[in-house]
Amino acid sequence: MIKKKDRWFIPTNTENLKMIIAQGLISTHDGFIKYYTDVLNLLDGYIPIFKNEVGQNILTYVVSEEKNLTPAFIEIDLKKITGTVKKVEENKLIDVKLTDIENIDILFIQAPLPLSIVSSTIFKSSNDKKAFKEDSKLYSNVVLADLKLSSTLAEQKLFKTNTLPGDLINDFKKIEIEDIHKIDYKKVYAYGGLLLNLFYFAKNGKFSNESYHLFCSLEDEGQKQDIDIYDYFKTLDKDNSSVKKKMDNGLIDIAINSRDFKEDVLNFLLSDTWDEKTKKRTEELANKLKSFESNIDKTISEQFNEAKTPLEKILLMLFLRDDSDSLMDYSLELFSEKDYVNFAMMFGIRDKFAKISKELRAFNGLQNFVSLKMAQYAHESIENNIKFKSPPKPLTIMDMFNKVNLKKRLTKELKIENCIETIMPNKEYSSKSGINTYKGFIEPRYEFLEDEYFKVISKNKITTNEYNKFAKLK
Repeated sequence: MIKKKDRWFIPTNTENLKMIIAQGLISTHDGFIKYYTDVLNLLDGYIPIFKNEVGQNILTYVVSEEKNLTPAFIEIDLKKITGTVKKVEENKLIDVKLTDIENIDILFIQAPLPLSIVSSTIFKSSNDKKAFKEDSKLYSNVVLADLKLSSTLAEQKLFKTNTLPGDLINDFKKIEIEDIHKIDYKKVYAYGGLLLNLFYFAKNGKFSNESYHLFCSLEDEGQKQDIDIYDYFKTLDKDNSSVKKKMDNGLIDIAINSRDFKEDVLNFLLSDTWDEKTKKRTEELANKLKSFESNIDKTISEQFNEAKTPLEKILLMLFLRDDSDSLMDYSLELFSEKDYVNFAMMFGIRDKFAKISKELRAFNGLQNFVSLKMAQYAHESIENNIKFKSPPKPLTIMDMFNKVNLKKRLTKELKIENCIETIMPNKEYSSKSGINTYKGFIEPRYEFLEDEYFKVISKNKITTNEYNKFAKLK
């Protein structure tokens, strides 16, 4: 069983640690954009986790690729994991229960792991910890909000112990591994970006909030969508049986995988794979997109107003704004609540987890929660039975409004009193000098004037400090 005194570590270097935080998952090397050699490339698909100490040959290995790399440990809380893990026996990985690991020094867990099961990140010295913290401020996607950085005197000794036997690097390379399903990390990170954006835009109203929660579970039947993103992520097999499915899936594929989004969208629309009737429409759309930003005869608003379909409006926005952060700063009166949900989803897919605003990812508890959802999605996509204990689920702004005890205070904090109407109960009252008087305790009901609320809140950018302040309201 897991003893309280046992600690479990993933040894790496601080460059990889920054990338792990940026991408939102502890993955094997194939899940990294930029990767430096460490233990994550030793066993294809598996992450080795060391109990209580790490051998010196491992510590040397994780900083071997370049000079000046700094070692670091990621401490994992195994109590937050359930399911099958592995141990080595006769150079093979075999199943072991987490309740039966007392005499095991190294475990192997199928990747990826979420940030939510990280109990701390450990550094060789207090100077290394300080340097990492300061260096992280220079990156737009390294958010330390929910992570504990540590370097106690006892922990510093972890980098000097050397009681593990043998040459572990060569021992690992001898382990026989059965073929495992490859994880589509780009799709997983796109799902994370989508959830982050939907969480933010959930502030806009009931439909937006329901859309976020729908994608969080991926269990219910989705509503009909202008681009069928829900089915794309919910089902493993793509259905291109109709022109709409082919168009939707093709554009989502481009958003996930393309390095030059605009060019690839235009090539997709102008390809020879469409039937004659469809080709006429796709060519017209491609020409509109080509001339969109350089069109001096019409304003941006006029061009959006002339969009014939929601798809056209979505593509215009994707060609207009570069990233999710700039989308959050942009508003036009003509956009509906559904338009913003469409934009949020496609921008999140294109940006993926790593490129979503640092401001948003620092919302209290959000980074860890979305990391968990990505890890769950990854393991479900390969039908692996590993599960992770969920961290507290952060409330969207609309979730907060739906709590009776928060609605009034949050309304005042956001200064949107004009978007609320007060409804008194249908009870007998007396009227004196224009004042209605009720007997007993009478509680009014506060309801949104939905159109007024949307007009105001869609232009209101919620900052990290504001959200974290709201999250503390009781």
